[in-house]
Amino acid sequence: QLREKIIDLEKQIDLMRKAIADNDDEIAFYNAELQRIRADYIYSKIIS
Repeated sequence: QLREKIIDLEKQIDLMRKAIADNDDEIAFYNAELQRIRADYIYSKIIS
């Protein structure tokens, strides 16, 4: 029974790691998008 508990906890840890990796990917995407928006804004101020 202890072995089953360990296996279950390892599965939960793996799922948490995947969720963290997904969040990291999403954060990177939004940071890149924010950078693009800022660059567009600055460019629009320069040419106006």
